Amino acid sequence: MRMRDALLVFVIPVLLITASGAWAQQSAPPASDQKVNQGREGIPPAPTEALQAQKSNAQKLLSDSIETLDVRGVRTALDKGVNPNYATDYTILAAVLNAADPKVKKPEGLEKDQAISVIFEMLFKAGLRRDQPFVEDILDASIADGLVLLAEVCLENGASPTEGRLGMSPMERAVWAGQKDIIELLKARGVPELRPRAAAQQALIGGACQADIPRMEKAIKDGANVNVKNRQEETALVTAVACGDSGSDRYHVTMYLLKKGADPTIQAKDHDHMTTALHEAVSRTSTNPSERTKNLPDYERMLIELLLKHGALISARDSDGKTPLHIAAEQNNLMGAAIVIKAGSKVMPKDDKGKTPLDYAESAEMIKLLKDHGAKEQ
Repeated sequence: MRMRDALLVFVIPVLLITASGAWAQQSAPPASDQKVNQGREGIPPAPTEALQAQKSNAQKLLSDSIETLDVRGVRTALDKGVNPNYATDYTILAAVLNAADPKVKKPEGLEKDQAISVIFEMLFKAGLRRDQPFVEDILDASIADGLVLLAEVCLENGASPTEGRLGMSPMERAVWAGQKDIIELLKARGVPELRPRAAAQQALIGGACQADIPRMEKAIKDGANVNVKNRQEETALVTAVACGDSGSDRYHVTMYLLKKGADPTIQAKDHDHMTTALHEAVSRTSTNPSERTKNLPDYERMLIELLLKHGALISARDSDGKTPLHIAAEQNNLMGAAIVIKAGSKVMPKDDKGKTPLDYAESAEMIKLLKDHGAKEQ
């Protein structure tokens, strides 16, 4: 799954809860605490600290319940007066991801898509913000993950059925992700289907991200071209290398595309950044930064070598003017750096900021590797 790395960062002030009636009675500090405070200040304490603790507990209940798809917990927190906008972007994103993750246990009595749609319906009714970037981000994530009921809730609460996030319309995202039910949902709301060739290209690129070779094969039969960019300037090859956590998947999809004639020298967009497949291969050789100083798994090494074998440019530049060696040094990817140096990479190229790979190197091992091959301090 690819996101869309994507939800708008927001921090909303919490709603101040009025201390009155039973709430104030529950909030009053114990008599022993009053005596301590009276002895300290000589003035009877206000129940501010206890009230704040009650608010904090309710706010935490809301965040935890959203993230774990606990409908009852969300309802309880909202009944206590918590502002639904207290939930952070991380909480919102985690809820959507958890609803789509088969490893996450479904809530009692409901399917996860049902639970998250009920939760967001309650949040919107309680005053969750409806500004376009925010609601469209939730819609985009729900489409990518096939959460049909949540997508419908978003559309009913202000999300545009035609204007998407990150330059991709809801219909384009649905076709890219292969979500047929959401395609039908959008069509029912008057959104036209993509033209056949555009739909095939989105399906090819989405299939490359999902490592779904049969889907890619069908897209090619439907008219997709392995070297053509979609409207978002993505290509199947760069997307295949940039997506996913499995080195095996990336290697086999890349091999499939290269056999179909994919050109590894073509720049394409990954998020808002123009790059090449070799840049992405060097960058994505480990999903855990702490492991980038270790030898790469065989598939990761093979992926870099496969791209070089098929003509990837060793000193190609991305949109920041960085070469693959810049990326390897920046990521502390010793194996990736060694491979591209052995393949003939320049060791002192400058990027758009005038920096060389050595300027980005931080570990003693990377600095030594670069200097052993001629890099010098400037």
